[in-house]
Amino acid sequence: MNIRIFLICLLLFTSCLDEISFATDDSNDGNLVVQAKLTKGNPSTIHVQIHQINTLQGENAINPIEVNVQNVRLTNDLGQTLELKQTMGSSSYFEEIPINDPQFSVETGQSYQLNVLTQEGDEIVSTFEPILPTPSMNSIGFEIKKGVVLDRFEDEATFDFLEYHVSTDLTTFNGERPFLKWNFEGAYQVWDLQPPEDIPPFPPRDLCYVKEKLNENKVVVFDSNLVEDEQLQQFAVLEEFLNSRYVYGYYLTVFQESLSEGAYHYWNQVAQVTDRSGGLFETPAGEIESNFTNLNRTENVIYGYFYAVERDTLRRYIPPSEVNYPLHLCGEFTQTYEDAPAQCKDCLLWENSSFEKPDYWE
Repeated sequence: MNIRIFLICLLLFTSCLDEISFATDDSNDGNLVVQAKLTKGNPSTIHVQIHQINTLQGENAINPIEVNVQNVRLTNDLGQTLELKQTMGSSSYFEEIPINDPQFSVETGQSYQLNVLTQEGDEIVSTFEPILPTPSMNSIGFEIKKGVVLDRFEDEATFDFLEYHVSTDLTTFNGERPFLKWNFEGAYQVWDLQPPEDIPPFPPRDLCYVKEKLNENKVVVFDSNLVEDEQLQQFAVLEEFLNSRYVYGYYLTVFQESLSEGAYHYWNQVAQVTDRSGGLFETPAGEIESNFTNLNRTENVIYGYFYAVERDTLRRYIPPSEVNYPLHLCGEFTQTYEDAPAQCKDCLLWENSSFEKPDYWE
């Protein structure tokens, strides 16, 4: 039968559980899904999440079950090893690696392997994945466009959205043509409403900063070997609704990563499967290849992928003047304060909000 399993995308990928259909059967019950990513930085980070397939009885779906394993170990091609600590639940592992750590080297040009030892004694290993040089992005641009949706009366309604694009070099210092992948984060301000009965001098209002992961349900990759140009110009990578997040200005951060050929093919297949607008089943999801092998039971299928990257980061501020001064979500309640939603009165109620100002916010 056709059941669904979850590729665990994590905060390190898209901060989501991305639902993907696999042509499989109940015999996959107990198989592991391992998603892991090593990111070179200051500090470098390694994130791993491990789940197990469990078919829901009588349903065409499965639940990912958290799994306890004996240990999770990262190895580099110098023979150095690093055991990872469990965190954020039994299925998650995370470690920060200081720059120039003498015990474990994380450098561009080196290769890395992940090893998982299960409670049953099975040894799950990945192929060695290299950290490849990442070309530099040159700019982030956008265009305001209009989309059309059907309202609850089945009538067409238009909305504005931003189509973001990047321009980037397509060559690195070693002259290789990269396989690129992008991730995105946004940040914006939210002010508490001022009660209308307040009189000057007005008491200070709370100001919160909201950070958000973007494009969680879509993978964006590009194979530069398909073009001859030395640069990629205005390549569309992200679409976002134009709404009240832009009232006080908005910061978009783009992370560009260079993948190995194997990691590119994996994420390209995932992109085709999860592309809701272009044929969910065009590429059979069961053909998505993992780079993990169970050394004790080679016939056992392991889902997921381990890869390693360095990042190039570029950030752009979008002032409200560039997006036609959008209306504030809470603006209509300025005179009817008591009727306003709770988050309009307390900005900490917005998801992922805090009083902490991002270090890049001017």
